[in-house]
Amino acid sequence: MKKKSFLSILLSFSLLFSLVSVLFVAPVGAKTVRVAIISALSGDVTVKKGGGSKTYDAYENMSLNQGDTVYTGDSSSVTLNLASGDADVTLSDNAELNVSDLNSSNGNKKSKLKVWAGSMWVKVKSLAGADDEFEVETP
Repeated sequence: MKKKSFLSILLSFSLLFSLVSVLFVAPVGAKTVRVAIISALSGDVTVKKGGGSKTYDAYENMSLNQGDTVYTGDSSSVTLNLASGDADVTLSDNAELNVSDLNSSNGNKKSKLKVWAGSMWVKVKSLAGADDEFEVETP
């Protein structure tokens, strides 16, 4: 009788341990989303959040996510610092920039920006990994 109860307790403990351990295992190859930060701005700068239709006034230290669009007005400019200091992007007046892709997978960083209007200056720091990507798309 004692052998059966000991065996059932041991089996229950093993099952419980295996279920709990699954919760603490990080998924392999999971993507992590990075952000861009508005580090400086002047003039009329607005942001439309990804999937939204309303524009908001931009401000310093505002975080931008994948899918967000930044607009600059007349005599305006904005500087974005991509996550982890990978790049600094400065948009001139009357510009429109969409943060198309900004994620990291398996330690490889991918940054893709779409510029629909205006001009921009980019200072890309050296890419750490061989598979890191930085891309700017224009019409």
